[in-house]
Amino acid sequence: MRQQQSLAFEAARLMTEEGFDSLPKAKRKAAKKLGLENPKDWPDDSLILSELSLQRSLFQSNHHQVLYDLRETALKAMQLFATFKPRLMGALVSGYASEQTSIDILLTANTAEEIALELMQQQIPYQIQEHSLHYERSSTAKKNPIMIPVYQFYAAQQQIKLMVLEEQHHKKSPFDPATGQAFAKLSIEQLKRLQLKI
Repeated sequence: MRQQQSLAFEAARLMTEEGFDSLPKAKRKAAKKLGLENPKDWPDDSLILSELSLQRSLFQSNHHQVLYDLRETALKAMQLFATFKPRLMGALVSGYASEQTSIDILLTANTAEEIALELMQQQIPYQIQEHSLHYERSSTAKKNPIMIPVYQFYAAQQQIKLMVLEEQHHKKSPFDPATGQAFAKLSIEQLKRLQLKI
């Protein structure tokens, strides 16, 4: 139990102080640091979230405001690209976000060039990279993820990543290989409703 508490504390510290916005990644990093290689020795996510809530209440009293402001920036970006069926995903959906968190938005288009053209028409400077997504829960899929283009730019001093899906993948939900669960996503209307609750 003491090992689990220590790991929960360290994982929460990584998320609070070092900007980790993925609970599974923070847990694995903490486990490696503490030498706890057996997942059976790891705490439940609920214990980490409890510790995270405690640490943020002590050291990040403005967390709710930070989360609200990031989601407002995300909402504006999603509205700008509303014709491409935007979906917010990542730490802003789960609520684990910190000031260093990027705003990750899934867009659907026939070709990635449509997004590049929209960015140029809006006179938004951007960089392009690639990102891997998994659509099947299998060892083969983990080794051979689908590579998609990602357009990155900054707004309100926040990094925004536009991940472009082809139409054929729009109805599928990419999943996180670290957890085996589908990524949670929010539409514009769902995000608006969520903002009213903060």
